[in-house]
Amino acid sequence: MTFKHTNFDESTTMRSLIKVAAEKGWVKSEPIQKTASVSEDLSPSENLTENIIKLCAGLRNSGLDKFAEELEGKFIAYKQASNLYNVTKEEGKDLIDAAHPKGGHKMEDLEGDALVETILENRLKILNVVNKKPTGKLASHSDIMSAVKIALAGDPNKVSAKLRKVLANVNTIFSLHEQENILSRPLVQGKDTLRGLINSAIENANNPDVLEGLFYQIKSGLDSFNSAFKPGWAFGGVSKEIWSNMEPVFASAYAALAAAKELSEEPDVAPAPVATKKPLEDLLNQVNSVRGKVQSWKAIGPVMRQPAAVKWINTELSNLEDILNRYKSAPEDQHTNLVGALTKELNAELADINQFEKDWIV
Repeated sequence: MTFKHTNFDESTTMRSLIKVAAEKGWVKSEPIQKTASVSEDLSPSENLTENIIKLCAGLRNSGLDKFAEELEGKFIAYKQASNLYNVTKEEGKDLIDAAHPKGGHKMEDLEGDALVETILENRLKILNVVNKKPTGKLASHSDIMSAVKIALAGDPNKVSAKLRKVLANVNTIFSLHEQENILSRPLVQGKDTLRGLINSAIENANNPDVLEGLFYQIKSGLDSFNSAFKPGWAFGGVSKEIWSNMEPVFASAYAALAAAKELSEEPDVAPAPVATKKPLEDLLNQVNSVRGKVQSWKAIGPVMRQPAAVKWINTELSNLEDILNRYKSAPEDQHTNLVGALTKELNAELADINQFEKDWIV
C-alpha cells in the first residue's frame, strides 16, 4: 500500500465527493460573519479565525498585502491539516503501522539478524538502551571490598553538583525543543526516563557501583536525543535556528556528565592497601567491559541491517565469552603464569574491535 501526501483541494476524488455531498444537502457552508469593521475594532477576541481575519484586514489597510496573503495561506493550510489529520494529537504511528502492519521485513537467505526495521522499531531499540536497569555484578567478591570501594569514592556533594548541571542542561534542551512549531516538532519519547535516570544518579551520588551503570545509560540517552534533534534526521530534527542554541547545551551536558564520572572515581585520600588483587582480575574485567561495549552495538539499527556487521558482532561476542570461560576456569595457582597469554589474546581482540568501530560505528 502506498500513501501519498497531497492537498485536499488538489485531489480530483476529494473535490468530486464534496460536490456530491453539496448536491445531496449533506453539508452546508457556513460563511464567516463579520462582527465588526476593522477600521472600528482591531482588538483581539477569543476566536482565532476572527483574530486572523482582523489581522489580515489591518495589514491590507496598512499596504502590507504580501504579508496578509502569506498569513492567510498558512492559516488555511493549518486549518486543513487540523481537520484532515489532527496534527495536534497525531504522532504518525498509525500511518507507519498501516504501511507496515507486520512490522519490519525479514530478509530471506541471509545470515544473522537480517530484519529491516521500521523507524518506530529502530527508536524502540534506542529507548530500550536508555530504559535498561543496571544489572552488572559488583567488582569484588566480598562485602568488605564493596565497603572499601564506597569509602574511596569521590566527594558525593561534588558529584551531585555536576549531575544537577546535567539535569539543568537536559531541561534547557527540552525547553528549546518545545519552542519548535507543532507542525515541525519531531516525535519525542523517553525524555521523562532520561530525567529519572539523572535524578536516580543524584540520589546515589555516594554509591559508585550504582553510578557506573547510570552514567552509561545517561550517556546513551543524551546520544539518542542528540541524534533525534539534529537537523536533517529522517524522522524530523529541529530547525537549524533551534539547533544552533541547542548544540552548545548538549556539549555542556556531556562535559558535566564526564566531570561527574571522574569525580565519582577520584579518591579524596590516598588509600592504604587492603587486599591483594588476583593476577587475572583486571584483565578479565577488561574483557568483560569490552564484551559489554560490543554487545551495545546491537542497538544500532543501521549496523544491524548489515549482515556482514551482524555476523562479525556475533562472532566477536562468542570469542570474548570463550576467553572469559577458559581463564576463569583455570586453576587459581596458575593465574600468575597465564597473565602473558591472556594479555596477548586480549590485545588481538582489541585490535579487531577498534578497526570494526572505525569502519562501522564512528
